[in-house]
Order: sequence, then C-alpha cells, then structure tokens
Amino acid sequence: MQEVRVTIAGRKVAAVAVTKAEPASLWECPKEVFVQEYDLPSEILEKLINFMGLTDLEYGAFDLLLDDEGKYVFLEVNPTGDWVYFESQGNDTSTKITDKVASFIVEQLEGRSS
Repeated sequence: MQEVRVTIAGRKVAAVAVTKAEPASLWECPKEVFVQEYDLPSEILEKLINFMGLTDLEYGAFDLLLDDEGKYVFLEVNPTGDWVYFESQGNDTSTKITDKVASFIVEQLEGRSS
C-alpha cells in the first residue's frame, strides 16, 4: 500500500507520496520517512475538491491509501492538517506546499480588501 497526503487550499493542490517502514515511523523514525511529489489522478482530485465544497472547507489535508489493486481509500481529512512536516521530509524540492498555502491566503486577503 502507498500512503498519499493531499493538501488543498482553495484550488491550490499539493500531493505527496509518503513511504515509511511502519505506521509509527512518522514519529519514531522520521529520518526513515521518504516523501516525494505525487501525481494524483484528476478524477480523485475532483472528488476531493467536491468533498471540500460539500463540507464548506477552504483548507484540508487528506490522508489516502492506494491499495495493491490501484484503488484509493479515503482515511480522513484534517481541516487544520500540518503540511510543514511533509514538506521538510521531501526529497523532491518541487514539493512547495508552503508556497501554495501562502498563495491561497494572499488571494483570500486581497479578495476581502476589494
């Protein structure tokens, strides 16, 4: 199984694949956690964005599993989920989650000042 973390802020999306030996590795052995940018299929992204609209979320950190048969399993969405850990563990410098979240916040602030 492959773990996937998808961070969505408005329409800004960052998805990463998380590879680790054990579920607890995230906390117990963070140096053994490998994170890289992940190309989420558009039909899955569309479902997550629709979910955000139905639940009135502007930000969400989704945890998914990709099973051995290629099916995605929704685990949870955290409306205040951390992204910095995954970005800092990233072995792919193109994983710029902070830039996407910051861009969304700036757009929201600019929209309110109009």
